[in-house]
Amino acid sequence: MMEVLRQRDGRYAVRDIGGVALDDVLAVFESLHEAEAWRLDRALRDDQIHDGLGLLKPGGGQGLG
Repeated sequence: MMEVLRQRDGRYAVRDIGGVALDDVLAVFESLHEAEAWRLDRALRDDQIHDGLGLLKPGGGQGLG
């Protein structure tokens, strides 16, 4: 699981909070928008690689039944 946190210097770090080591910084960005966009892209790519259970995508069949 990833989260975006503002650092003391005003930049935004994307951290892996569910990884092997606690608080692994995956990337640092100048704006919140850039950090959130990167986090979403990474989550979508990881979801496609793995079992598909980590992220619900709009229009992915939810609510059909």
